[in-house]
Amino acid sequence: TLLESELFGHEKGAFTGAVSRRIGKLEQCRGGTLFLDEIGDMSLPTQAKVLRVLQERTFERLGGMETLKVDVRFIVATNKDLEAAISSGQFREDLYYRLNVVSITVPPLRERREDIPDLVSYFLKKFNRELKKKVRGISPGAMKTILTHGWPGNVRQLENVLKRALVLCQGEWILEDQILLEKSGEKTGIEGPLGEKPLASLLDVLFEELAKTSPTFQDLDMISVVEKELILRALQRTKGNQLQAAQLLGMNRSTLRGKMDKYHIKKDVMVSEEEG
Repeated sequence: TLLESELFGHEKGAFTGAVSRRIGKLEQCRGGTLFLDEIGDMSLPTQAKVLRVLQERTFERLGGMETLKVDVRFIVATNKDLEAAISSGQFREDLYYRLNVVSITVPPLRERREDIPDLVSYFLKKFNRELKKKVRGISPGAMKTILTHGWPGNVRQLENVLKRALVLCQGEWILEDQILLEKSGEKTGIEGPLGEKPLASLLDVLFEELAKTSPTFQDLDMISVVEKELILRALQRTKGNQLQAAQLLGMNRSTLRGKMDKYHIKKDVMVSEEEG
């Protein structure tokens, strides 16, 4: 198998494509430490060979006759319940006890949410370098989505989600709708129950767009720009009826008229003086 070739190496002609001798990780790590991830996925035949290395400190390369001696310390990791795998015949009990000298249990990410901000910071720096981006950070709405997610895939899932977010990010801040989470094939965490984006996400997007175009605001600050556009849209929806527009905006008609004068809205849209 590929794993055995990586671990034990092989001789020329050991299998199709073995055009030369290959030195495996065991020989390369002689006198050192070898880390094996996902040990619970290892096949039973390979488990037997690893057990021999642990017991006798010997092995042969694939296709070879020479017995090689090696002194290697193993560190292994798994996300499986190995005791359950032993009961079901999927993992060797003798190998388990050989490996289980010192055991460290790492809690799932959902049980140590206080680590998430530091992990986010680390991955942002990492992917900024890799992708040659200049993303400064993550918006509050996006961070809330990350902190409240269950993370069944733990840190690896968080890493992949953040890398995808950096690819999608066009500004300096990752927004909530760029945090794409999947559950049973469906995206979660970015849409409300009716398929609408939450207010925080919309505000994040709006702020980013306004920040990019702020030099074109002329005499208006960012908040005034938003207020003017909301009034214009309310008037357009009500076909210029000021009373209905004021009700939509949650203000009285006199306040609306004052703001219309402030923003010279009568010059921008035809409005009605009718009250219903």
